[in-house]
Amino acid sequence: MLDNPPAYVQSYEAEAETSAAALQYVTKAGNVVRVGFKYNANFDMWIEFKPGGVNQLMALGNIYLIRNSAQEVDPNPAFPRAVTLTVTGSDWVGPYIMRAAVNGNGESPKFTGGWHGSNGDGTGKATARTVSWQVAADGKAFTEDGTIAAREVTVSVVNRIQAYNTKPTGDFPLREVVEERVQYAVRRGTVDVQVEIEALEDIVIERYYGLQSINSGHNGTIHYVNGDVQDRKKTPNASNDSGPLYKAPDVSRYALRSASRLHNLVVWLDRSFGLGDMKNVPVSLPAAFTASYGKSYFNLIRSDLPVAAGEKVAWRGGWIFSPGLPSPGDLAYIYHGKTPADDRLVIDFLAAGGEGYCTLPAEYSGKKVAVLSASPGVTAGEAVSADGKLWVRAEGYGSVVIAFQ
Repeated sequence: MLDNPPAYVQSYEAEAETSAAALQYVTKAGNVVRVGFKYNANFDMWIEFKPGGVNQLMALGNIYLIRNSAQEVDPNPAFPRAVTLTVTGSDWVGPYIMRAAVNGNGESPKFTGGWHGSNGDGTGKATARTVSWQVAADGKAFTEDGTIAAREVTVSVVNRIQAYNTKPTGDFPLREVVEERVQYAVRRGTVDVQVEIEALEDIVIERYYGLQSINSGHNGTIHYVNGDVQDRKKTPNASNDSGPLYKAPDVSRYALRSASRLHNLVVWLDRSFGLGDMKNVPVSLPAAFTASYGKSYFNLIRSDLPVAAGEKVAWRGGWIFSPGLPSPGDLAYIYHGKTPADDRLVIDFLAAGGEGYCTLPAEYSGKKVAVLSASPGVTAGEAVSADGKLWVRAEGYGSVVIAFQ
């Protein structure tokens, strides 16, 4: 989504400033980890990680809103009073349809890993397990239960996954064919993710979506940025997509919005890294699509990809949870980086374009800006005013990505 590589793959140069760290807290209680920050004037948001589904893999969990009208996030909220914006009962990082290249049990293709059991859906026996997981706050291991402040919280998970033809059947023993390493990095609503997939033996991956979203808290409309239409599409009980790759090859993010228009979820994929190049997706298929049951997906592998024992494939992207900033565009939001210098303002415009002021949080007031990328006809002012406003203009459809100086 951004012109620079995701901040979490850059080296950590300095400890976060105390004032910045206090904008986010992480709490750990056993195998439940939650990261909280100010979402808007009236609510804090808490993003949860916990074991889920038949496989009990450590992964992204529920998304909560907790009423708090104070200017700072409450580090010790009353979770029983929380509003669950998104209930997680499925995958955010996808399962696989994959087979062992030799010595399989003859079973037909089914999903394994993620929330998918031996029946191919959420039922049956486990098809994966979490080998290990750990949490770090600003690069330092966070092992004891408790709550601390941190600008960046990372959750690193290692999973082992069976193929559909290496599940235990009769006398056929269970065999895990992939080690999956997932790293999440959370910074105030920005959740970066990087996934590395190592084959433990020769395998063939037949289908893999990878990056996806559960839309229940944002199930109103969707904008596939650079998709086949320059407008939003409806998502409730509707299937749609970004258009075939031969018509819309440059889709790297989609933006979901709740019916109330109060909540936005941007899902982005680094198209320049690993499986994000979509070389294993036929051009007749879309880069991204939405299913009528309330989930959206990217396509990463839709034709057979052989992976030899010891070989690794990877991808990276993420989710941005935002109420949105007032602007003349369709959606304006902040991507929070590893340091304040890595923060980015992103504004997307629909076909009608727009002109006016984007209102930013107080921390950006008075800062000069630099346009990192802009579609033709999209321009921005040189600085944020003392009252937090930045002038922007778009003659039509397009986007702009802005850095703060």
